[in-house]
Amino acid sequence: MNHASSRETSEPKFNWFWPTISDTESAIKASREGVWAALITSSVTVLVIIYGQVTERTIVHGIELISLIDVGIMLVAAWFIRYRLNRFAALFGMLFFVVSNLVLRILNLQSDVGGTVVFLALSMMWLNAVRGTFAYHKFQNAELQQQLDETAKSPLKRRVGISVAIIVTIGFLGLMVIGIMAPPEGVVTWEEVDPRNQQALRESGLLADENRILFLYSTSLTDINENLYVLTEDTIVINETVDGEHQQRVVPISSILTLYVVYSDTWLEDSVLIVEDEENLHAIPLSTDSGRDREFIAKLEQLSGLSVNEVEPDESD
Repeated sequence: MNHASSRETSEPKFNWFWPTISDTESAIKASREGVWAALITSSVTVLVIIYGQVTERTIVHGIELISLIDVGIMLVAAWFIRYRLNRFAALFGMLFFVVSNLVLRILNLQSDVGGTVVFLALSMMWLNAVRGTFAYHKFQNAELQQQLDETAKSPLKRRVGISVAIIVTIGFLGLMVIGIMAPPEGVVTWEEVDPRNQQALRESGLLADENRILFLYSTSLTDINENLYVLTEDTIVINETVDGEHQQRVVPISSILTLYVVYSDTWLEDSVLIVEDEENLHAIPLSTDSGRDREFIAKLEQLSGLSVNEVEPDESD
């Protein structure tokens, strides 16, 4: 216990003379010695100048009123060391102190032991400031590099998670855009079509009189005018793209000879209405959502005066 206590007591004196620099904190403490050396030197110089001005006597040759410039230089170096941990300021301050003091000692022919000890002590303080500032930046760069390495070696799970989150977000936003821009789902009445799609239908010129629309259904994901099937009071309008070619057909209800339907029992597939007129067979898909396919067909039966013939899926094949 006494041995440990003795070592702790003697350690600060050794550290003051040649401090151990092992991290940024110890580097900062070492750099402060240059600040104290600058303050001590500046204070002594100012006191000598004041004494010389008051007594009109020169006690140290070379220290006169103009030496206040030297004081200013030392204080500026101390400021950059204290608040910027500037390596150049510490190195310049040490060289400036050593050279200026050697010049003063030569001018004053000083060789006393006390002055030499003070000079060496202050020189060591400046040297420790140089060590501290250089070590501080070294440790800072090492810590920065370590952070960059840790970032670069981030777990694969985190990167995968971020990637998945980005993909999900993009997909969600895409679905929102499609939901906003898409035509209404299923078979709907004219009143159930949103104003934007109503305007698109008016501007397309597909419908001669949209006020007479009873039901309509679009299988497109983005444009209501593509693959559009419309029932009015006197016509069926079919607007679709087949093999890359746009086709538009208008079937007057009065020209219909026979009606067939293949009902779907699942929401995954549409029911298919087959309309036969004097020239062709027209296939019209109808969504099964909310039973609107049956409402569409019932209204067509009412308008045409015909009864629909229900066909089983195997028979239609």
